[in-house]
Order: sequence, then structure tokens, then C-alpha cells
Amino acid sequence: MSLITTIGVPLSASFFHSSSQQCQSPKDSFGASLWDNPQIEMRFFILYNLQFEIINFLYKNLRKQGVSSHFSDCQSIEKIKNMKRMFIFLAILILVSCRQAGDSKQANRGANLESGMVTSQDTADVLKTYHQSLNIENDSINKIIWAQDARWLQAFGRVFKGRDTIISFTKYLNRSPGYAVSRVSRQDDAEITFIRPDVAVLHEHHEREGQIINGLITSTRKINTTYILSKENGVWKIRDKVTMDERERTN
Repeated sequence: MSLITTIGVPLSASFFHSSSQQCQSPKDSFGASLWDNPQIEMRFFILYNLQFEIINFLYKNLRKQGVSSHFSDCQSIEKIKNMKRMFIFLAILILVSCRQAGDSKQANRGANLESGMVTSQDTADVLKTYHQSLNIENDSINKIIWAQDARWLQAFGRVFKGRDTIISFTKYLNRSPGYAVSRVSRQDDAEITFIRPDVAVLHEHHEREGQIINGLITSTRKINTTYILSKENGVWKIRDKVTMDERERTN
């Protein structure tokens, strides 16, 4: 038993431990473990078991030839060296295979985003949700497009939590005289980025002139708004909204 104990088990267990650490640590661009891919698990399982089959095969053959635990025979020592070379080869094979499978997983993930998981219809639906949110008088639509636990941090530092609270304040704001007399003088196209197939970020910029705040007509407001939307049961909903004004830096 000294042969398999001395050469086989410790070396095998050692590089299995280091290889498993190498293969478990990588993450794809979405933060998911690469072990989510069953191809990687199966490949590693096959290679790991193949290693022990080779160990067992070599050990049995050495025993048949009457190799002693002291390895006095030169031919036996050469066989042991060959076994070590096989171990090194298998370790490299496992690490390379795991890396290739991980790269393939990440490439497939990116390809799926481009080829079908995010469609032009998703982009159109996100944009439609944004435009619908501007129609504040349509309660039936607003209750659909806003998530129930949505939040809005508005330009003056107030935070509104909950769909109904946001809808109520938006109506109040648009009906207030100081806001109603203002107009949008510039509206840029919205920019949409998909963080995941079911999570999107929309950023929009516009300028508003003539708004009266505290009895004074304000200078042109340069307003940036960022929306975070999630797709729930096929419907894109606004989960978070942050509105901020651009301001010139003063010394």
C-alpha cells in the first residue's frame, strides 16, 4: 500500500483541491458562478475520475511486477517518474479544460444577450413605459407601469416611496401654478442600457424654462433623470427614479 499512499493519494488530493478552487472562483459578467453550467461540472467530474483510474491501473501493474516500497529497481523508479508526469499532465488538462469551459460559458452568456434574450421589443417597451409615465393623469396605466414599492428621489431632495405616493405627488406638482406655467425647451433622446435581460436603466435629459419657485422665475433648469426598470411577468415597471439638476460650480 505504500506506493499508492506515498505517490497517489496526497498528490491527487492536492491538485484536486487547488483545481477546484481555480474553477469555483471565476464569475461571469453577471456575477453568477461558472459552476451554473453543468458542462463544466461534468467535464471536471470525468477528468477527476479518469485520474484515479490511471492511478489504480499503474498501481496494479506495479504490484504485479513485485515493486517493493523502497523502489530499489531502476525500472520501477522510471515507472514512478512516468506516473508523476501523468499526474502533472492531468492537472494541466483539468485547469485548461475548466478555463475553456468558463470562457465558453461567458461567451455564450454575451451571445444570448445579443441574439435573443434582449430584443428590440424590450427596448421599445422600456421606452414606451417611460413615455407613459409622463402621462400622469392616466391612473390605470400608472398603476401598471410603476412598481408597488417604487421610489423617487426628486431634484429638491425629497424621497417619495410607494406607487400611489409617487402618482399623487406627480399630479400635485403638474397642477401647481408655478410648474404649470413652465415649458420644456429641450428634450434629448432617452438612453437605455440593459444591466440584465430583465433589468434596464433609462437616462433622460431635458431643459425646463419659466418655472416659478418661491415666487421667483428660475433660470433654465437642466434636468437629468435616471430610471431603473425591471421586467415582471412580461411587463416593464419603474422601480426607482432619481431626478437631479445640473448646476454650475461656484468657487
